Amino acid sequence: MNTGKSMPVRALYLGAIWGIAMGIYMLLEFAVGLHTTYLEVGQYVGFLRYIILFVGILLAIRSISEKFFDGEVRYWKAVGIGVLVSVSAGVVMGGFEYAYAAWIAPDFFERFLEMHLQAMRESGASDAAIAEAREGALMWSAPHMNFLLYFVETIVFGFGLSLIAAIFRTKREPAATPNQITTA
Repeated sequence: MNTGKSMPVRALYLGAIWGIAMGIYMLLEFAVGLHTTYLEVGQYVGFLRYIILFVGILLAIRSISEKFFDGEVRYWKAVGIGVLVSVSAGVVMGGFEYAYAAWIAPDFFERFLEMHLQAMRESGASDAAIAEAREGALMWSAPHMNFLLYFVETIVFGFGLSLIAAIFRTKREPAATPNQITTA
């Protein structure tokens, strides 16, 4: 069993790989128009990238448990591996989102915001409410804020997914037998 410092490095490395996979999926979404032509669909399918993260967490826990823990890892250790994968994937996804907002489609956020403001108009929102929503949303439109948003979002989703994935990838403790139960 190898439990040296290389285990966290391996988790971060695997997270970067799965972050790249998530970024490629995101670019495919944009390439087929899910975030340009079909904005109303794109706002929902973007969350499918977290299926990729979940698979990455599961596979990373398996890989690391086999390499460093003889195939058996405790629940919270598995969660920790998943969180490390998520942090690394979050950095990569944040980078993809930054690049998209800064260079690939700098007008995307404005178009996406306009779609939401139009929905507010159609639902009867006041001009003051629309102006307030626009002002609040513009704060998040800068590329560096996109990085921060998707970095944090990936970590939060990744933590939740790690809690689930660890259930499937951890060592099961045997049930206590009556001889092992003692009374005080």
